[in-house]
Parts: sequence; structure tokens; C-alpha cells
Amino acid sequence: MKVLVVAAVALVLCASCATSSPERPYLGEWRGMYDGGSYSVQFEKDSKFVFKQGDGDVFPGTWTVGNGYITMDVDDDTLRGTLTFQGDLVVSDGPTSVIFTKVE
Repeated sequence: MKVLVVAAVALVLCASCATSSPERPYLGEWRGMYDGGSYSVQFEKDSKFVFKQGDGDVFPGTWTVGNGYITMDVDDDTLRGTLTFQGDLVVSDGPTSVIFTKVE
């Protein structure tokens, strides 16, 4: 009986790992610096985010994940980001890139 219970628990745990969404690593708050200014972005589960520039400007938008990238649509602009092996998020807008670190 114990073997059956252990097998059932292991099966449930494996199934939950296999179904974890590709969005999961991005969820939460990230902070970065660029050209002396501070920036933050908060990714929510509902595919929405809020990008903040310092203590001032706030830009809401939507985001999706696919092909190893995160795509962020805000106003009429599209930003693209990728996670590094160190766990940082590099977000680019053309030739400009900002490195964000997740807030724990």
C-alpha cells in the first residue's frame, strides 16, 4: 500500500512540473539601471505588466512568451527580452538594452 501511495505522489509531482507555464520565470518585479536612471517592471499572471521609469512615468502593457523570448507591447512600441543563464532579464528596444534583476 505504501508503494502505491508513494507512486501516486511522485506521479502528481511530475505532472505538476511538466505543466508549469513558460511564463512562470518572468512573473513578479524586476529592477534595472540604464544611463543613471532606475527602471522597474512588474509582470502579472494576466499577461499584463507595468513598466516604471524612476519614481515618475508609468507605462502599462501586455506581454507574451514564446520561442525563448518575452515580448512586451506598450503603447506603439514592442520590446523583446530574454533570460540569461545567471537569471537576469535583458530587455532590448533596438540597439538599447537594459539588464533587469528579479526582486526576491
